[in-house]
Amino acid sequence: MKHILLDILVIALLFSSAYYIFSLRKSYAYEGSMADGLAAAYIANYYRARGSSFLAYVHGVSNEGMPVDIVGRVVDSTRATIVIYSGNRTFSIYSDGQKVKEPFFKDINPFYIQMKSNRELRNVLVKINPINGDLHDLEKICKNINSVLDHAGLRVEIITLNFYLFNSDFMNRIKSGEVPIQLILYEINTAGMGRASLVTSVLNPYYLSIQDMPLNRIGDLDGILRPWMGERAFISEIEVRIVLSSVPTQEQISYIIKAVGAIHEVRYVKVVSEFW
Repeated sequence: MKHILLDILVIALLFSSAYYIFSLRKSYAYEGSMADGLAAAYIANYYRARGSSFLAYVHGVSNEGMPVDIVGRVVDSTRATIVIYSGNRTFSIYSDGQKVKEPFFKDINPFYIQMKSNRELRNVLVKINPINGDLHDLEKICKNINSVLDHAGLRVEIITLNFYLFNSDFMNRIKSGEVPIQLILYEINTAGMGRASLVTSVLNPYYLSIQDMPLNRIGDLDGILRPWMGERAFISEIEVRIVLSSVPTQEQISYIIKAVGAIHEVRYVKVVSEFW
């Protein structure tokens, strides 16, 4: 009888251990390398679009050849790219098979990436009318939005910005070769201020695109650009992306839409599960 009970106990322990290991493995939405393709970005995008907050751990090598171990929040996973916010910096990871237009590059060559959904998530997406001013004007608007959220009893975890910058004198100096634009882009990108690129269009020969820039790095960006661009620029296509630390109630959502929408410079506001 004792042997039977012991066998039952051993079997029960094996089942419980297997269940624990299986549950632990299943708790990660993705675990492995990005070298196999775009699986990590696709998986992150799928779950984040359905309201899941993602934490990521990345082990790899930076552009400078230094080993890196980063833990942070996934703030973007569209365009087959994973963007991680960690320590007031954003890091971009592209799959090995992706063809990336210059001057985009891998911030990290990932040996291993692990992503885990840790809670339900809601974000606030705000679109702002074009500004004819400087980056500090944009910063003030974002702080006004943050104050509204604070008044609603919501804590903001991360604020990132997407926008275009245009200054005719700056762009003419780029065309003439007077401005070392590739060096400027490299400095912005490697400093973790987001993803900077020079874009051409029919109407404006060159404009500067800034994507996934943490709000608290706007002063650093201004310090890099001001010696070349001056104080004023035309800032357009402005998106403020706000990650909340908790899911708002329906009453809080109604207040956010009404109060943020009442800010003069705001064109559009929506509480979303993911930014599109």
